[in-house]
Amino acid sequence: MQVFNPIINRETEVEVFDDSHEPWLLVRCKETNFHFMANPPSYERLEEEFAWEKTLDASQSRRKKESVLAWRLSSIAKKIKFLIDPQRNKTFSIAMRIPDPAATNYRILDVGCGDGKLMLDFCNRFEAAGISVIPIGIEVSNQLSAESGARFAPYGGYTIKDNAIDGMKQVQAGSIDMVLMNSFLEHECRPLPLLAAVKDALKDEGSVVIKVPNFDCLNRKLRGKHWAGYRFPDHVSYFTPATLQTLAEESGFRLKEQGFKSRLPFSDNMYAIFQKIR
Repeated sequence: MQVFNPIINRETEVEVFDDSHEPWLLVRCKETNFHFMANPPSYERLEEEFAWEKTLDASQSRRKKESVLAWRLSSIAKKIKFLIDPQRNKTFSIAMRIPDPAATNYRILDVGCGDGKLMLDFCNRFEAAGISVIPIGIEVSNQLSAESGARFAPYGGYTIKDNAIDGMKQVQAGSIDMVLMNSFLEHECRPLPLLAAVKDALKDEGSVVIKVPNFDCLNRKLRGKHWAGYRFPDHVSYFTPATLQTLAEESGFRLKEQGFKSRLPFSDNMYAIFQKIR
């Protein structure tokens, strides 16, 4: 059957993937090998019914019920990582490679900013490095957009309460230094038009810092339907290093950062930097 492929903006031949979770249909594009949900929920349903804060709790409860051992091992691994390096933040480490140390009033836009805590952590870390940040967010959840907006206001920032694409259209063209998509792009059913809007909002040589689940990781292949990266119905796009490269090329960005350490095969997540091409 043919379904509209959201990373190349046209219909392609697909096959139903075994890990589908009714009524949500996960398919694999035979041309690009991109896996995505063929019938994603509407933006309106994501505002309340499938808001991030609700589906996260449901997903964690499901994972714990399905495999208590895997849940405990994952919890232990996270605690060990924190004990080894309590200040660890991989997304920030990658983001810090981008700005000029002399930058001031650095405007960072967090797409899917949630309650704003991650963005505030970035502000504090950048300020410790001598770079002042103005935080801006886009968030579709009614509750979380209000919380993040209140957190950003003291820094001169704000949150746009809207879906990602319509929210980006409200941002002044060429006004943003960096866009964060930290555990967001997997939620977006229209990544190509979103990145087109992001490109318009970025300054020349602006960058997008991305963290997404790695569909190509060993853990997904071993755990199958029980993989932690599956979150139905709000995870609608499942990227591999190759399909993330395809998305960058199709949207007019250069994939600047995706080294081996950014896509370790045994890690559930991968990281990348998209560089704007003039």
